Amino acid sequence: MMGAVAIIFFLASLQLLLASRGRLSYFLGGVAFTLFSCCGFFLAFGGESLEGGLPLLPASWNQSIGHALFGLGGFITAGGALLFFRRALMKDTESSEPRE
Repeated sequence: MMGAVAIIFFLASLQLLLASRGRLSYFLGGVAFTLFSCCGFFLAFGGESLEGGLPLLPASWNQSIGHALFGLGGFITAGGALLFFRRALMKDTESSEPRE
């Protein structure tokens, strides 16, 4: 898990240093979102217990809520990764203006 987070920060710093726009930027964003989604799925479906929770709720409810929210976050970031990869594969990604 820590390795994935380190790779995400490395990709973000690489993207800042290159200051690139276009396909490379979208590809690096897609890789970062894919790693975020893997982290969310690992926490949601890994079977480990989560720390913390909402007061006045039983521990089992807190575990279920936490796992469900991490799973939802994993699905959302997986969708974002697909959008980034789609933009990386498009022919003209430099301009976001609609064509006339």
